[in-house]
Amino acid sequence: MFLLRSLIGGTLAVVAFLNLSPARPQNKPPHPLAGTYRCDSIQVEGMKKRCTSPPLVLNSDGSYQLWNEQGTFMVLGKYVVLSESRKRGPGLLKKGREIIFEYYHQNRKFTVNFKRVDAPPPGSAFS
Repeated sequence: MFLLRSLIGGTLAVVAFLNLSPARPQNKPPHPLAGTYRCDSIQVEGMKKRCTSPPLVLNSDGSYQLWNEQGTFMVLGKYVVLSESRKRGPGLLKKGREIIFEYYHQNRKFTVNFKRVDAPPPGSAFS
């Protein structure tokens, strides 16, 4: 009986490991926020400045790129959090078309607005 339980337990562990293997392709739907967001505006201490930021790219696998940052993003309610961001706080989501970051850097308040360049997938909650 013990041997049978060990064999079944070991088989289940192997099956679970194979199902979680990163080399196996995942059939996940694309993330609804995936897309390219261009910097639309920036305010420093309430004064509008020219936005020179490259686009924020949110990939369908949950990764992102901005400047020299690469990491993952996570949605928490109405906010998107970038894992590797050291100065930007969470970005406020506006109808899936905009992400607004408000943060302090060198004792000055920054508000940076990124607008989506490409359309969200049809029928998504963010359309």
